[in-house]
Amino acid sequence: MKGEQQAQLEQAALGGICSRCSHARLIRSSRGSLFLLCRHPQLPKYPRQPVARCLGFIEAQNTAGA
Repeated sequence: MKGEQQAQLEQAALGGICSRCSHARLIRSSRGSLFLLCRHPQLPKYPRQPVARCLGFIEAQNTAGA
């Protein structure tokens, strides 16, 4: 399950760094669309993807070294 969720996160990030960020959370709409929610308080909640650089980026522990 963890691998499937990470794959969906990477797909939603369109190759950007959000898939590796500890602030990112995957949101699925009632219609099945996937969105990335940024939980950093000073950044947009739903940033345009792909994100190449971000001042709030913190590598998530479960993706380090991947």
